[in-house]
Formats: sequence, C-alpha cells, structure tokens
Amino acid sequence: DHEDDGSRRYGSTEELKELAEVMRKVAIEVDALANLEVDVVPQGLRILIKDDQQRFMFQRGSATLNPHFRNLLGVLAHVLSKVDNKLIISGHTDATPYRQPNGYNNWNLSGDRALRARSALVDAGMSEHSFLQVTAQAGVMPLRPEDPHNGANRRVEILLLTASAEALYKELFG
Repeated sequence: DHEDDGSRRYGSTEELKELAEVMRKVAIEVDALANLEVDVVPQGLRILIKDDQQRFMFQRGSATLNPHFRNLLGVLAHVLSKVDNKLIISGHTDATPYRQPNGYNNWNLSGDRALRARSALVDAGMSEHSFLQVTAQAGVMPLRPEDPHNGANRRVEILLLTASAEALYKELFG
C-alpha cells in the first residue's frame, strides 16, 4: 500500500459507498450526473459511463471521445488516482451489427473505446499501473438484455476491484 502518497485501498461496502458518493459529486460539477452510474457490487464498485439523450460518449461507429465525456473521465481520474484498487475497463456496443469492409466490427470498436477511455484517465493523471485489464465486449453483455439494440447498451464500464476480486482475477489470468 502506498500510504505515503495519500492513496488508499477501499474494501468494505461502507467505504465503497463513500467512494461512489464522491464520484457522483464530481460528476455533478461537470454536469455529467446523467452519464454516470455507480453501484457497489460483490466484486467492488461498478462505474458505468453512458450516453444521455443529448450527448453520445463516442461519435457513432468511432472511438473519438466527446469532450463532455473527456471532462467526466478527467474528474473521475482525480478521484481514482487516490485509490489503490486495481481497475478493469470494458467497452460495450449495442447489438446493431457494425462492420467495415476491412473487417473492423463491434469487437474492435468496443475495444478501441475502452482503450480510449483508459488513455483519457491516464492523460488526466492516473497511473499506468492502476489497470489490470482492458476488454472488448461488443454486444455480448447488454445492459438491457430484453432490448439488445437499445442505445443504453453502448457504454464503458470501469470495475474497481476489491482485494479478493483482484486475487481471483490473478488466479484466472496470472
């Protein structure tokens, strides 16, 4: 633990709830509460970054990040840079097939979007070492399984892992 730089590891449900609240507060500061959902889950904290009616995180069919969402990732990076827990970032598309003549498809797109979000977090001051994995999920993990083409399924998720979830991850992939 790097106690010296003021960072800490979050473990208990109470601590994670407190962290979620801080994230909601900073999202309000950049007028992005509609684009953030933070939930305590058994593995840690699930931070969901999503479109709203007016604003898309990425241009359609592209991994170009909208400046509004760059601001949101920027303020989240300031919070997360003080956290020792490891992160997994996953990109998700809806089920609408997207394919370019060169074979670039929803898998590539979701992966590129997750990588772009990771870059934005690092650019805003997060350590390269905070991230355990960046994953492409295409449309296989819809937020609304009953409506796979719904735009709500397009999102980037950041999973902040508890120590036990991190240990399990290392068992699976280490």
